[in-house]
Amino acid sequence: MGEPRTTWNYILSFKGWAQCRMATDPDPANEKRGVSGYTFALPGERDLDQVICFQPGDRVVQRSFCPEVGISVIGGSQYKATTITNGSMNPREEFQGEPSSIAEGNPFYGARVDLVNSPIFDSRNSTIVYDGYGLISPFDMQIRTANSPQELTVQRSYYVDPSKPGTSLSDVPILELQTHVMKTQVYNSENLNSPYPGSANILLKSNILDPSAYRFRRRQQLEGQLAETECPTAQAALKKRIAELRISDPKNRRSAQMGAKVLAPYNLNSLQATLNSQEFNPGPAWPLEMWMGGWDADSLCFFVMGTLKMSFDFDPFSLSKS
Repeated sequence: MGEPRTTWNYILSFKGWAQCRMATDPDPANEKRGVSGYTFALPGERDLDQVICFQPGDRVVQRSFCPEVGISVIGGSQYKATTITNGSMNPREEFQGEPSSIAEGNPFYGARVDLVNSPIFDSRNSTIVYDGYGLISPFDMQIRTANSPQELTVQRSYYVDPSKPGTSLSDVPILELQTHVMKTQVYNSENLNSPYPGSANILLKSNILDPSAYRFRRRQQLEGQLAETECPTAQAALKKRIAELRISDPKNRRSAQMGAKVLAPYNLNSLQATLNSQEFNPGPAWPLEMWMGGWDADSLCFFVMGTLKMSFDFDPFSLSKS
């Protein structure tokens, strides 16, 4: 008879805005200022760098009247379970006590969700992969408790091949990469009579609601700011933003991308994880469902929602106190 196995499980829901200051087609991926696409480094701003930022920091450029970057845990559930085998080929799991909600007062509530180690959307302008947004590389997810006396930082990664974590994407066969590429869902793209292409769910969750109206309001706000601005560099930046926001056709990609959803198929599968910088064996892959949408070309930001299930063979908060 096998020994019972007890696990501590946390299902975390998270959301918020991220930023990626990247060039867009037909500019090459490594374009630093933006020339022929529809994203630009404005006068007075540092160069584009392609890095995906889930949290505020030195890489984030906060433009006026734009969403603030930051992704955090907004809820979820936690439970303890024991796997009972009794020599059977069909083991069962039993709850130990009652599951509880992750809400205000729980250490994980409000925890910061981050992608660390400077990840980018890696497709090399479709020279590695030809569909979707490519891959997020590297994909190292970190959960860090905030405003809690029980400080905890958990980190685990996704790899195309977890047995070869150091493999460069350029060394992985293209056909193998295709199964890991993020897929884009564009809604109503074939309905040319629809004045509002896009997913109603994405537009609601991101609070964009109506892409053209959203961009028009931003333009009005910037025009008011421009009227009160004396600095020539700031004036040039505002004029460029206003000119881009005047492109208001709902089917233009500046607006249409706001209603697109990108699915990120990245279960955290690395063979090692860390808890407060200490390595441990995390066991089976942790399921992660994450989508990105509401791409705002003016702010260079996009909305993120997701759910992650973490399982431990120990109480992570007991270890964090040691």
